[in-house]
Amino acid sequence: MGRPNITVMIVEDDHIIALELRKYIQEAGYDVFGPFSSVAQAKKQLDFSLPDHAFLDVNLKDGTVYPIADLLSDHGVPFTFVTAYSGDVRSNGYEEEVLQKPLARKDIRLRLVQLDTANGN
Repeated sequence: MGRPNITVMIVEDDHIIALELRKYIQEAGYDVFGPFSSVAQAKKQLDFSLPDHAFLDVNLKDGTVYPIADLLSDHGVPFTFVTAYSGDVRSNGYEEEVLQKPLARKDIRLRLVQLDTANGN
């Protein structure tokens, strides 16, 4: 399903969810960049390397993930918001897909296929 050398960034501050998400992404055949548990940590890593796709938990311990979303948008990297909250995170002007926690393996795989298709992979 996934393609070699396509890297997916994970920004998630809940260790269990981050590991589960990493497992789902790797099972689909993608490389994983992260997980990163804070805005500061993710921002620092983006100075060195950009992923092909990203899954971003909206609320992190050191603030919202929107600065990371902005950086990814500036570089044309597609991403998906992940949240346990029912409110619309797209109210900040984003059109990206939002997946609700708890995450389901099939939803992650479907989203990866959508991202690949959108990028012509």
